[in-house]
Amino acid sequence: MNEFLIFIALFALSLWLLFKENVVENYSTNIMQGQFKRLWQDAYQNLVQNNVGRAERSLLALLKLDGRNVAAYNRLGIIYARQGLKKEAIECFEISSSINPSAGSLHNLALVYFGNKQYQKAARVFEQAITREPNNPSRRIALAKVLEKMDDPKGAIKELEKAHKMSPGGPGSNMLIEAYKRVDAPDLASQVENEAKQLKQISAS
Repeated sequence: MNEFLIFIALFALSLWLLFKENVVENYSTNIMQGQFKRLWQDAYQNLVQNNVGRAERSLLALLKLDGRNVAAYNRLGIIYARQGLKKEAIECFEISSSINPSAGSLHNLALVYFGNKQYQKAARVFEQAITREPNNPSRRIALAKVLEKMDDPKGAIKELEKAHKMSPGGPGSNMLIEAYKRVDAPDLASQVENEAKQLKQISAS
């Protein structure tokens, strides 16, 4: 009988300890989530107020708590890029892309490569972004700009043609017209101009 009572007591104690551990874990999780929210809000508010230094500190503190926070790396990369800190921006976007290679994070990384005149890397990363989001004309336009810098006008025109088909009359169409004119193809330029005008008339009616 005594052994049975001891067993019951130990069983009850183990249940209490397990419950206590879960309470502590949930409490810690809530505190952590509260810290994430506060730091993210601080970063956002400081960016709105143009307090870049404070926003950077909030994001770095957030990343100490969560070293795989893609949004924080992207936001920090944008801050560094605007400050002209290309090396730091590239590092942030590379980490973000390695954690979650989304079209947006890859596009940001390619833009920094482009601004740093690393055209081969920029083209490769833009292509990766396009693979993940093939129907976004802005990514085609960005790749076309890189290809122009790489003295590949045919490749640039090919991308602009795709952007024009996706969004006739948009920025890609205007760039395609100028690209056709540069390669002495006025008939093709006129064709795109007419297509853009027709689209505007349809939209206005």
